[in-house]
Amino acid sequence: MSILSVSILFPCLLSVVIGVLAQKPTDAVPSLTYSELIAQQSEYANTRIRVTGSWHILFEISSLHAPGGSIRKDAAWVFLESDDLCEGSKSKLKSIGDYAGEMSVVFTGKLQAGGGFGHQNGYKYQFVVDCVESIRKIRRPKST
Repeated sequence: MSILSVSILFPCLLSVVIGVLAQKPTDAVPSLTYSELIAQQSEYANTRIRVTGSWHILFEISSLHAPGGSIRKDAAWVFLESDDLCEGSKSKLKSIGDYAGEMSVVFTGKLQAGGGFGHQNGYKYQFVVDCVESIRKIRRPKST
């Protein structure tokens, strides 16, 4: 093979390899805000997704919603089964301790729709968490 052939073929082969490596895998987990998830719920229901939103924990409330959104209207009950969480999730949850209030979160899991979820079946949606990717305290509820 001549030097000219190698000098032409190598850049072409290299660009093909780089193009293949740059493609996202087809099984990548979609990332959505909570508002996007609810707006497209029929497309993403029972599909593993990554969601960014606010999580409220209060007496009888465990609510995932859009930042600044209602803890009831269009919110999802957060279901966490500690035995089924990804590595590192338990330590992130432990870091918040007995915190009650609002947190900024990134969860991976599945949205279930149809109602009858949570405390007194008061939620139309439930988000079944399989991984806590990030969690940050925002604010505690105001005391009366």
